[in-house]
Amino acid sequence: MSALLLPICDELSADRVAYMDVDIATGDWYDVADVDNKMKTGLVRAAFRNDVMVQKVIVRGGTLETVQYLDVSDAYSILRWHAENYPSVRGEIWMIAESGEDGFARKGLIASAGESVDLIIVERTDRDGDLISEEVRSETEELIERIEYRYNSDKEIIDTRTYDRCGVLVGIELGDGTC
Repeated sequence: MSALLLPICDELSADRVAYMDVDIATGDWYDVADVDNKMKTGLVRAAFRNDVMVQKVIVRGGTLETVQYLDVSDAYSILRWHAENYPSVRGEIWMIAESGEDGFARKGLIASAGESVDLIIVERTDRDGDLISEEVRSETEELIERIEYRYNSDKEIIDTRTYDRCGVLVGIELGDGTC
């Protein structure tokens, strides 16, 4: 069996596997029906359980780049499974989002190879699902940087602010991409 066609981890058993692409204008995912059972650059092999995406296999330049696991309850069992089945491929294990007063937070463990975690990402969204901040942390959970996103009333990004580990503002990127 090709490494691109490995089954999904047992904890995230799937009832459907499909090739997907994303509509750049809307951000919506859609099924690609006529793929001759091979991964093609730009497509994602996605596994679903009850119509919820639980795994994405991403290919860039004809090479397997990343395997993402979504809504995971036990990240370390998935990390071990990933290391055994995709030993030299980046893995992203995203935990189930937790609800808070102002929105949601989810943690992602990022591993470049094997079972060791390289980075931890904590994403926070508002109640509408708009990303309001990301924290990049070391494998020991020490803060590396924090990125905050500000929106206008039309939900368009006004600016992105980056802070270092001490909370010092190190950069502002305006919504139009200028600094």
